[in-house]
Amino acid sequence: MRQYRDDKDGKMSKFDYSVCLAAKSTTSIQLAANELADIVYLVTGKNVDIFAFEDVSTVNANKKIVLSLFSENEVYSKTFKSDYMHLLNSDGFAVRVLGEDIVILSHTPAGVFFGVHDFLEKNFDVVFSRGAEEMAIDFIESENVEIKIKDYCEKSPFTVRAYQMCGEGKKGLDHIDDGTALYLARNKINGTAHGYSERWY
Repeated sequence: MRQYRDDKDGKMSKFDYSVCLAAKSTTSIQLAANELADIVYLVTGKNVDIFAFEDVSTVNANKKIVLSLFSENEVYSKTFKSDYMHLLNSDGFAVRVLGEDIVILSHTPAGVFFGVHDFLEKNFDVVFSRGAEEMAIDFIESENVEIKIKDYCEKSPFTVRAYQMCGEGKKGLDHIDDGTALYLARNKINGTAHGYSERWY
């Protein structure tokens, strides 16, 4: 479980939703969960619990944002069968409502990561604008955010999406650095123009 951060009054202010993911989730999905919690806190000042379970559909929490691969849970594959079929062989994603839960689904870990950040852009009015850590996210603080856009599916018509990167990164690497790689991933970029095979995931 994520450790709470105190607000200015020393009290624990929690977000309405907890984040849930499978216990054996990949690094990309774990990163997506942490990004979701951190950016919600950045915008609202509210803490977000993160739970990892063997079966996320059985988690006893009032409201959940579930991050899952279709292959991790048969319930989601059957309930959202049209999304399952539409998103085959892609890193597209679906954001759906099931009861009081919001479920972000994909066939790939990258797709879940992309779905989380698209969900944040649409509902928390954030812009992932730069690779530099101190200026990476543009946002407006708002304690009360209403999640309105939570029932849609997105699949890019382009299998590879890339930017042309020039020069050296912060650590002297040609064309790239960790911050830029994260910036590209947050914007659903899955390749680099100087080498299409060099995907970040």
